Amino acid sequence: MLNKAIHSANSELETARYDIYSSIVQYIAATGRSRQAYDLNNISIQGFEVQP
Repeated sequence: MLNKAIHSANSELETARYDIYSSIVQYIAATGRSRQAYDLNNISIQGFEVQP
């Protein structure tokens, strides 16, 4: 029984962690700051230069 409770608590923790990171990614996308957040401005990706 204890093993099941521990597994359940770990599962809830991972779900909460996923929800937090998912919310952060959605916020970054919604505010239009993806390039800034992921440090993509002024770099070259496969020969294409990303401009701000």
